[in-house]
Amino acid sequence: MRIDFDYLCRITANLSGIPVRVYKGEDLLSFHSPVTLIRDPMLLCREQLWRISDHVGYFLTEHFYYYGVLVSGEIRFIVGPTRQLPASDQELREYAFHMGLSKEDAEEFGRSIKAIVNMPVESLLLMLCSINYLVNGERLELRDLTITTDEQDMLRTIRASQVIQKGGEMQPPMSGAVFCRRSICAR
Repeated sequence: MRIDFDYLCRITANLSGIPVRVYKGEDLLSFHSPVTLIRDPMLLCREQLWRISDHVGYFLTEHFYYYGVLVSGEIRFIVGPTRQLPASDQELREYAFHMGLSKEDAEEFGRSIKAIVNMPVESLLLMLCSINYLVNGERLELRDLTITTDEQDMLRTIRASQVIQKGGEMQPPMSGAVFCRRSICAR
């Protein structure tokens, strides 16, 4: 059976409200997004996303955005960024700064990122598990993707390293983490 990845990319982006890309090796085959992005923020963590080798995995960025990744042979299906809770204006300015955007572009970028649907990581992973069954013929459920105690400890450490700022906003840590099926991939 031949899989129409462009169709899967488009329908997933439309259903989820989150940008989706399909790569074959290093080549972008398809990109669909419910919002117009001045620059694709995925480029900030591209290297880490390519380190994910399991069929289903995700990457958690320093600002608590995550990207879901599905791997099928040479195909890499990437959904994100999304996060559990909306980002503050300050976080969005920092995100735009990391991307090297001008002040004017940063404001537009922030509006676009705010328009992306916030989704719990579990929902993102369930969506990828469904697509994984279609493309890889492998039935996965969340329990198959559950992170181990060591990984949970690492997440607690990341959370604990946050500094509560004057306005009560949480400042995320300065490094991301890559999570794959039952393991943390090398960063």
